Amino acid sequence: MIKTKMAAPSIPRIQILPPALANQIAAGEVVERPASVLKELVENALDAGAQRIEIETEAGGIGLIRVRDDGCGIHHNDLPLALSSHATSKVRHGEELLNITTLGFRGEALASIDAVSRLSLSSRMADNEHGWCIRENTPVQPIAHPLGTTVEVRDLFYNTPARRRFLRGEKTEFIRLRTIQTQLALSHFEISFRISYNRRPFLTLPACTCPPEQLKRITELCGRNFAEHSMYFKREIERAMPMGLVRTS
Repeated sequence: MIKTKMAAPSIPRIQILPPALANQIAAGEVVERPASVLKELVENALDAGAQRIEIETEAGGIGLIRVRDDGCGIHHNDLPLALSSHATSKVRHGEELLNITTLGFRGEALASIDAVSRLSLSSRMADNEHGWCIRENTPVQPIAHPLGTTVEVRDLFYNTPARRRFLRGEKTEFIRLRTIQTQLALSHFEISFRISYNRRPFLTLPACTCPPEQLKRITELCGRNFAEHSMYFKREIERAMPMGLVRTS
């Protein structure tokens, strides 16, 4: 009997992933479904100081998620950076991690969303006569745009079929979108929201600062029965200072 010598298994070498593939993998940590995309985009708008936010979605958010705000905008030279990993205007020094005051600061959201969708980013700052837009790795181009920023996300997970198959039907994804919209609207009474779905107006929520106006928003979002059994109270708590920081004034 002749014995054949088995070839030694090849040992794979460690290598750096291509940036595009690394971004697609990292996107899974930020972009779970359309609702998580919407949450990231609206929180960016809130961090930009927006007072009015418009939300448009189609096909459960898989076909389209568009968020437009009237915030401070993005400098046109920074638009490509906004779509890069680990790029943010919200943290500059390690010490600032002890005193985070924004909803997002990692600089990963737009880069991750861009890696798994067809994304366009448009913005205009107050001192600019027109806006600027970047889409699908094209150069930044001037466009007509109001003050603020618009992020448009189309064909979510078009290049990651496994992740797209993980999603539920349009109705279920729409319910998840509505849950996020409700949570954001209830936690930011001072912001006006205009929400549409499948090109039809869905909700218009004016900014509300006094309890009667806030109760009206609660009724519209949660139902009359919930509102009638709710109790209004106000409590202020002094924000605790992080360890290592000393209040100077």
